[in-house]
Amino acid sequence: MASTFLNLSIDTTLGGNSASDTIVASQKAIKSYVDSHSGGGGGTTYTAGDGIIIENNEISVDGTTTSEIDTVTTSEVTLATVATSGSYNDLSDKPTIPTTTSSVTSGSTSALTSGGAYTALSEKQDVISSSNKLSASLVSGLATVATTGAFSDLTGTSGLQTTSNLVTSVSSSSTDSQYPSAKLFYDTVGDIETLLAAI
Repeated sequence: MASTFLNLSIDTTLGGNSASDTIVASQKAIKSYVDSHSGGGGGTTYTAGDGIIIENNEISVDGTTTSEIDTVTTSEVTLATVATSGSYNDLSDKPTIPTTTSSVTSGSTSALTSGGAYTALSEKQDVISSSNKLSASLVSGLATVATTGAFSDLTGTSGLQTTSNLVTSVSSSSTDSQYPSAKLFYDTVGDIETLLAAI
């Protein structure tokens, strides 16, 4: 339905700062205004302070385009070299790391050649396995027999009968610490029985 407006305007700025409630904008003027402010048609331009302009997907400062918003590259931001190289050599203020054990201060808690941790670890076995057994001398609290395996190093053996006290004959020099063998006992009993039978 067509209508006639006496105050029809084709101004694509829609009056700008002097917009009026008594003027009607044309359809084309409205479309042009919307396109210019929504990215359609001729694009959208915004200002953000003195000298900063955002147009479409680019940012410009004082007339110089600095980047496209969706494709920022490392050359357009301030980064340390290590941010892109990932190399230890590009770090600044790197700590001094000793390259040899002689570079470590002797006597410090981290010394590798003497004092500190070196003394604490000196002569300690690093691996225990079937082929690299732990030395019993490094274990405290063991009885002597644990390392010698000798019967003579046992304690509490008083009164035990051993082969060194076994005798196969008796005489006037026999002692109470000796004990006769089974055969000696058998032969002695047989001799006594023979004597008794002859009486």
